[in-house]
Amino acid sequence: MASSRITKQFVNALVAGEKDRYYWDDAIAGFGLKVTPAGNMVYVFSYRMGGRNTPKRRVTIGKHGAWTPTTARERAEKLKRMVDDGTDPRAEELKANHERVVLNVEHYVDYFAERHLQKNWSRPSEAKSILTRTIVPAWRGRHLGELRRADVAAVLNALDHSASLQRHCFALMRKMFRWAVNNGDLEQSPMRDMTPPAPVISRDRVLSDDELKLVWRGSERLDYPFGPFFRLLILTGQRRKEVSNMDWDELDQASQTWTIPAERSKNGTASLVPLSSGALAILDQLAKLLQGVPEGADDVIWPKKGFVFTTIGTSPISGFSRGKSRLDHAIEALIHNDDAIPPSSPLKPWRVHDLRRTLATGLQKQGERLEVIEAVLNHLSGSRSGIVGVYQRHQFSDEKRTALQGWSDHVHAMIG
Repeated sequence: MASSRITKQFVNALVAGEKDRYYWDDAIAGFGLKVTPAGNMVYVFSYRMGGRNTPKRRVTIGKHGAWTPTTARERAEKLKRMVDDGTDPRAEELKANHERVVLNVEHYVDYFAERHLQKNWSRPSEAKSILTRTIVPAWRGRHLGELRRADVAAVLNALDHSASLQRHCFALMRKMFRWAVNNGDLEQSPMRDMTPPAPVISRDRVLSDDELKLVWRGSERLDYPFGPFFRLLILTGQRRKEVSNMDWDELDQASQTWTIPAERSKNGTASLVPLSSGALAILDQLAKLLQGVPEGADDVIWPKKGFVFTTIGTSPISGFSRGKSRLDHAIEALIHNDDAIPPSSPLKPWRVHDLRRTLATGLQKQGERLEVIEAVLNHLSGSRSGIVGVYQRHQFSDEKRTALQGWSDHVHAMIG
């Protein structure tokens, strides 16, 4: 068994043999270097727990290159002190590796989502998606216990373009760290006493009739799927994701209704949306398009299943920012090329969610009651929250149908 002082000069002079060779340091007992026939060099530490009559154990320090003779020697000295103190380095290494696998960030997000979000969050898949898109790329491979307040601040600062996303991410991270502390996985949350981002300023943008007319006519210049998608948003007032993920099996052609299942609803409550004549016309057109039925054909039968808005058939549409940008360009071209529209009538900046607020305001102008408007929007606030929501179970189905039909009539009279 070769024995020599393992130094940089010694290692550089070594030549690979026909089989594995071990070279042991003459100063630190158990510190050695393994050289393979391929020329790979690995620093190791060999030891016994309990004297000469106990079996030898060996732990790998690391490959030469990533480790130098100096850093490997320092590690071997630390391992020897552990053995002298009665601690098995191999057991400690296995424990540390297990902890790192369990508590690395990407694993813990899955664990937290399964054990907590799935049971206690109104939209668990969306919450997990936020964590997966924000903290996992920033902290991939890192141990939960390594994270500090500066790491959290860096993630939040990267989200300063979206105040809403920033606040959602803050709330989810804080909940995850608190849950980890309660589970005994962390001693203390790095977000303890951390001030949350400023509240998102509530928007009150409502499109005027002239502006809504521009949006509608601009959407008519877009092909499937985004053209009809925007028009259904206008007529139904439902949330963007609820409409984009609409499936034909949620639609009942006979009763002229659309049922948004609880798992797809923001508040976790199923919602029945009566379909107005305008919405039905759009769905008829889409059914014809998807089934290759001639435009003038009557008595179209809607598909039984499948996404209503899709480009590949197996998933709903995405890329809403690009779709909104295309719509804005279509509206701009409409303003400049249509003599019936004064050039001095540009559409002020707006967001897709403003269409939902515009419908609510339109229903209010129609004289609809607050509880009917909230039922249309599937809100569980105001008149439908608390004890009233528990004991008064009326769904306002007829009232919602009347309200949405009145809104559809107004929109179509407006666009001419």
